[in-house]
Amino acid sequence: MLRQGATAATFDDLTGTVLAGHHQPLQVWVLCLYFMGLNLSNRQIAQELSLNSGDVQRMTEQLRARIVARQPEPRLVGEVECDEVYVVAGHKGGHPDAVKKRAARGGAVVVRMLGNVQQATIRPLIERFIAPGTRVHTDEYHIYHRLTEWGFDHHTVCHS
Repeated sequence: MLRQGATAATFDDLTGTVLAGHHQPLQVWVLCLYFMGLNLSNRQIAQELSLNSGDVQRMTEQLRARIVARQPEPRLVGEVECDEVYVVAGHKGGHPDAVKKRAARGGAVVVRMLGNVQQATIRPLIERFIAPGTRVHTDEYHIYHRLTEWGFDHHTVCHS
């Protein structure tokens, strides 16, 4: 309904969704998301959809940013495993998405890039994502030694 003085607006199937703002039809967005799920590169998606690679780049960025932004933060409970992963620039297979796929064991996975691996850096993340009292399994790295003080049931695994 328009009131006097209001301006007319254009609406389509994508208005108000994470897909709004581009000229591609819904079918193209769905196919793009499907190909992303198959882990195709942006170049491969552009070839499959007969699109400009710049358009596909913007679409995949928008999908990743807006879908992730709408996801509630997970709260890990029960038994949780914490571990650090060092990603070396240019190291094949070191992309965080690859880490998520290898680490998933049927539950939620939280992956965050950090500037350093210290207790002061990891404590806020652990307290943010893991419920107090949860059993937390780690290796023997010293950064995890205070988990019991922080309110968690801490268990270690010796890798040697």
